[in-house]
Parts: sequence; C-alpha cells; structure tokens
Amino acid sequence: MKTIVLGILMLFPYLTMMGQTAGDFYRRAVQKFNQKDYAAAITEYTRAIALDSSSSVLFNNRGVAKSKIEDFTGCIYDFTKAIQITPSFAMAYFNRANAYKELLKLDLALIDYDKSIELDPKYKSAYLNRGLVRTDNQDFNGAIKDFTKAIEFDVNDEKAYNNRGVAYYKLSDYNMAIKDFDKALKLDNTYYNAYVNRGVCFTEMKKTELAVKDFNLAIQMSPMSGEGYYYRGYAQITEVSDIEASNNDKKTLATIKSNLGKIDNACDDFKKAKDFRYSKALEAIETYCKGS
Repeated sequence: MKTIVLGILMLFPYLTMMGQTAGDFYRRAVQKFNQKDYAAAITEYTRAIALDSSSSVLFNNRGVAKSKIEDFTGCIYDFTKAIQITPSFAMAYFNRANAYKELLKLDLALIDYDKSIELDPKYKSAYLNRGLVRTDNQDFNGAIKDFTKAIEFDVNDEKAYNNRGVAYYKLSDYNMAIKDFDKALKLDNTYYNAYVNRGVCFTEMKKTELAVKDFNLAIQMSPMSGEGYYYRGYAQITEVSDIEASNNDKKTLATIKSNLGKIDNACDDFKKAKDFRYSKALEAIETYCKGS
C-alpha cells in the first residue's frame, strides 16, 4: 500500500539557473507531480536542488516522486537528506518509514514512525501506518492502540476501523472485530475489504449464512477478484466439515446430498478464484475438489 504523502511548502527563491529560480523549478515539479509525470517531477526537483541544496522540502518532495516510481533506495536517500537539513521534519521521517515499509525493513520503519509521532503527536497517518507495521510484526495489541489513537483524531475513518478489526480478528476476538467491521461498513457500505473481513470472522464463528451473505456482497462489488470466491467456498467447506464432525453416526441421505451440493458449490468458487489468480485457491482445489 502506497502511503507516502507529498509535503507542499512555499519556497522563497533567490538563486537562478539560466534566468530561472529554484522556485520556478519547484512549481513545475509540483505541476508535473500532480499530472503523474513523476520522472519529469524528479528532473525539476533536481534542478531546484542544484540551486538550493539547503531546502529540506525539495529533498522531501523529490523523495516522494521517487517513491511513485518505486525507487525506494533513492527516496530513502532524499528523505534522509531532508532530515539532516531539518531534524524536526516529522513528514520526512514518516515518508522514510513508508519507504522502509515497502522494502520490508519493518524495524527501521517503526523507528521512523516513532520519531514522526514524537515530533508531531497528532500525526494521524503515522499512527495508522505504524499500526499496519505492528500488525505485520504480529504485535496486535500495539496495532489496536495505534488504530484507536487514529480513530480519536478522526471518528469517521473507515480504514482505521477495518484495520483495528483485523487486529482484533488476529487475537481471535471476533466480537470486537465484527463491531469494527460493522462501523467501517456503516461509514462506507461499498468497502470491499470490510465485507470480506467480516465474512471471514463469521466463518470462524460458524455463522455460515452471514458469512456467505458478506462474500456475495463482496463479489458483487468486485466480480473479478478471486478473494471473495475463495472465502465463500471456504465458508461452505467449513460448514460441511462441522456437520460431518457432529454427525459421524447419523448421516442421513438428505444430509449427504446437502453436503455434496455444498462441496460442489465450494469447488466452483475455488475454481473461479483460481481463474482470477487467487493463489490460495490451488491448495483448496487439491484438498477438497479431487473428485469434482
């Protein structure tokens, strides 16, 4: 997830290159960036830096442009230069943390998120992104604290609720997770990830009907995504396994037929997920669908 933020500050040019000031190049760089011509933006920032190498904003902004073309090593260099020039530049620490996150250098990312929050205790995005890294590091309680802090700053941030719900889910606190997914969906009833995540929770809680309903909605919203099909199939397979485990000596013909129908439906979903390149589908097909 690309979470790098462009920091825009006014510059006061005083040096020139062929009659043009650092501010001229800066303004063109911003324009090119907004047009998503990131290579051109980098060129313009480099020209501005040639005239004003003491500007932490120029280095920060060039780093952001580099991140957009996934030159994370290059953008880390620029964010580091910005920090060296202005050690109190919270956004530069935040941006460098995001770059470290992309390179899976999570320990370094955490250090920079910590610093950005130390410099700006109300930096909501830093709490959100640190929460994501803590989730990746399986520090789920720490992640919940960060997402909760972000929610304190913005009670209408559906992503914060969804992400906190994931952390609760990882702790097997399904009731709290469901509450957060409900809140996320109340704020945005088209939130695909929240439907999938809530459906997964319902599956774990053995509420298959509710799970399938959520996966149906997710599939309606994103019919070309294999994830919804996979989890809808998994919910049905899980229900069959639970039924068979509780009816080992009581299998009626109706139960057998019902279970076979659910397995067939699940395998159809797994095959659709495979068609849409959802990697988990292959293992599910090999495990559950050999005879279908």
